[in-house]
Amino acid sequence: MRFFVFIYYLFYVLSGGFRHYSFDFIFSSTLEGALLLKTPAVVSVAEIALMITAFTALFFPFKKQIHLIFFALLFVMDLYFQNEVKFMSCFILPHFFPLFFFLFLHFKENLQQRALVLYSSMLFVAVGYMASCVSKANSVWFNWSDTVIYSYLLEFYSGFQVPSLLSPKLVNFKNPLFWKLADYSVLAFQGSFVMVFFQKKYFYYITMFAVLFHVGIMLTLGIGVVFFVYILFYAFVISASNDYFFSFQFNSDKLFRSISLVLTVVLLLLFIISSFNVRFINNLMPTSIFIFAENFYTLVCVSIFGFSFYRWYNFKHQQILAPIQS
Repeated sequence: MRFFVFIYYLFYVLSGGFRHYSFDFIFSSTLEGALLLKTPAVVSVAEIALMITAFTALFFPFKKQIHLIFFALLFVMDLYFQNEVKFMSCFILPHFFPLFFFLFLHFKENLQQRALVLYSSMLFVAVGYMASCVSKANSVWFNWSDTVIYSYLLEFYSGFQVPSLLSPKLVNFKNPLFWKLADYSVLAFQGSFVMVFFQKKYFYYITMFAVLFHVGIMLTLGIGVVFFVYILFYAFVISASNDYFFSFQFNSDKLFRSISLVLTVVLLLLFIISSFNVRFINNLMPTSIFIFAENFYTLVCVSIFGFSFYRWYNFKHQQILAPIQS
């Protein structure tokens, strides 16, 4: 579990926060024609407080209270932005991630409660996808004449000019049947999460398609945002299904702790030197690297997911073979 705690908060620090509250406030004010374009001090202070809490969690990964405090800060900020500014639902899962850190640590000695938390984490993801499916189904996604994904592709490539690897080629592919089937495929995929309510085993296999879904969005629309944290969360839940996850022991635990400690100290020093600028890493990156940083984060999370799924599959396969071999 130490590994997932480290990666989550590391990505938070490297991203300068998964949601840039100060930027969102200015952007929303600009859209509404407001003259005041300065971020309120309380928002800037909250971002710094979140960053300091993230660093604290990196130093003390098994202090469950820190994860709860981090989640509470995020929750308060999201509540404010939901009512006073604007709220983006894609940040819900990444911002609830620390709550599940807290719950797993709190119930790590209780097998029954631990299993309940594990299943709750699966249902949390399932509800999110089903809600998105229902929302799409009540809009134009079912209309045969509306190719929604292709319209998004045009909007992001030609309108917003967001760089992506596949959009230059796909934007010239105008087959309406293909794009409408792509729309229906997304609806079918998101709706398939209803099966998790009947058998939790479906979660493990549907998330493989979820990973492809997120990677597809990144390659076609150029949107990484925080979807790499979704992939990390799937890997976290799958790993939590194995007993070894709660042993808190790894063959290279000392090496990992040493590397993570050195990296955390270096990042903390850079944060302090930058006068507590929460986006200090982004400011250090050249533009050519910055625009593809989330592609790299996604690649890392996909690798973690693949390894987690492989270990889970082998673990379950051994459980099935054990009675036969004995």
